[in-house]
Amino acid sequence: EELNALQSAFDFLENDGDFCIECRSINDLQALKGQVLSPTERIDGHYRRFVDLILLEKNLKNIGYTLTESIESNGLAVFGDEDPVVIRVIAKKIILKD
Repeated sequence: EELNALQSAFDFLENDGDFCIECRSINDLQALKGQVLSPTERIDGHYRRFVDLILLEKNLKNIGYTLTESIESNGLAVFGDEDPVVIRVIAKKIILKD
């Protein structure tokens, strides 16, 4: 599903369009809690899916995106007393014309 969503976004974007994503990192402490559904999915009160930045970057590049910004850190999405490890990526669709 993730690959299909990334590909669909690429197909939808015009040339030079930006794709932006923010998601919880597999390195967030919540990724260690709850019932394990898969290496990246947990249920701990509700469903959460966590993302591996290296794999996300690889998938984006394989589709044809050019990465313009990529960060994985806490402090990016503080909400109340919660400070998760979050991934933010901006990727660009660049099709070179002959």
